[in-house]
Order: sequence, then structure tokens, then C-alpha cells
Amino acid sequence: MAKEKGVYHFAAGKEGQDRHDLISRLNNPSSCKFLLKKGLQPGMTVLELGCGMGTMAIWLAQQVTSSGRVIAIDNSEEQLEIAKAAAEKAGVNIEFHQMPVNDVGNLGLNGTIDFVFSRFLFMQLTHPQEALNIVKNVLKLNTGIIVSQELISKLAFSSSESPALPQLVNLAAKLNKYLNKDNNLGLKLLKLYKDAGLKFSDSDYKFKNTLLKMKEEKLLYYKSLVEATPAIFKNNLATEEEVNELKEGLMDLARHYCWWYVQYNYCWYFDG
Repeated sequence: MAKEKGVYHFAAGKEGQDRHDLISRLNNPSSCKFLLKKGLQPGMTVLELGCGMGTMAIWLAQQVTSSGRVIAIDNSEEQLEIAKAAAEKAGVNIEFHQMPVNDVGNLGLNGTIDFVFSRFLFMQLTHPQEALNIVKNVLKLNTGIIVSQELISKLAFSSSESPALPQLVNLAAKLNKYLNKDNNLGLKLLKLYKDAGLKFSDSDYKFKNTLLKMKEEKLLYYKSLVEATPAIFKNNLATEEEVNELKEGLMDLARHYCWWYVQYNYCWYFDG
């Protein structure tokens, strides 16, 4: 079995904190609402995969209270240092571990987890099915739930007729394909979970539209391109002139009135 470490082509730690904070601000409200709807409550044991800078892990710890337990893993030491400091400031107890998702079996958690939460994690993996086959073992039999949120990049659109957004989507698809990752994994989650032997129903498959209206929010695309540029050049996927032109187009979109929607895919599953 492949040891899944992944190739993360965005900035980590303080260098990428602005983009991470923006992603959290845009997505945390809907993620939290969905988790509560699916039964998250005090006393539960929760595992977060790819916790990043810890904003969701802290919220999870606040929900399960001191009677529960939160374990959070991430592959980045820089991310975890920020997450640990934030958790200490928030006054919550979280068990942080630096490791790739495929090593989660080494934590001795099999059969103990009420909730597994991940957001934009499996799309960063080159072998998401192998990772899920390992992760599912931590769930409590018949009651454990996995909540995943993954990107459907090709469904992003803008009210503007500028070619910048579709050009970015196409370039992102090229980069992810080259790295053997899938930034449209949200469309394939049902098959992924079915192949892992997990249970689900049609009502477990949800879409969420995120509105990017303010300039700061729309700059998410520009910031993502800036952070991914080294990987784009390294793999000869675009010229410097092409990338600079695309950056100008994305910046122009951010300055002017337009609404951008990004569709994500929520799924929750019981292990049976």
C-alpha cells in the first residue's frame, strides 16, 4: 500500500495564513451547522483530518466540551504550531499529531471515534481510496460518522464574463492532474465511500454554494494562484507571461462587482 504523504502545492504556516483564514471564514459557518445537524454533541470523541491552523478543531473541542475528546492531525509542522497556540489561547484541550492521514491507524483509535471530520483533505491525496479505507477503521461500529467536504472546482462560476475564472479552473485542473490529485473529488465522493464499504443514503449527499461577494473574499482565487505558481512553473504548465496575465485578470475581477459561487460537497456516512 502506498504511504500517502501528498504534494501540497499551497503555502503552509504563516506564509499561507491569510488564505487559510479566508477559507475558514467562508466555510466554517456551514461546516459547523452541518455537523450539529448530524448529531455532534458533548461527550463525543472526534478526529479531524488535515486540521490546518486549528479553527475547526477548536470549535469541535468547544462542542464536545471537557467531557469529550478531539484529536487533530496534519502533515505540516508549521500549521500545527499555529494550531496549538490558537488552542491554548482558546482554552481547549486538543490532541495534535503531525502525520500523514495514512498513519492514523498508529494512534490506536480503531473503533473509538464518533465523528471524523475533513475539509478539502481527500482532494489533496494521490490515493484517497487507500486513505479512506484506513480512516474508516477508527469509527465506532454502526454509529461512527464521517463528514467530508470536498471541492467541485469545475462548477465555480462568476457573474462576470471575464475569462479569468475559467482559465484558472483549467490551469488548476492541469496542475492537479499532473500531481495525480483531483480538485473535483466532490463529484466522486459517493463512489469513494461506497467502495470503502460505508453506508449512506441519498439524503446524506449535500451541496453548498459559497458566495464570494466582497473584494477580500474574491481575492481567494488570486491568492491561491500566487501560492500555486511555483508548482505551476516547476511542472512547466504555464509560462510566466500567461500566469501574470491570469493574475491581472483575477485581480480585476476582485475589484469589480461580481458574484462568484463555489460548490462543495458534503457527505456523511455510517460505518456498518
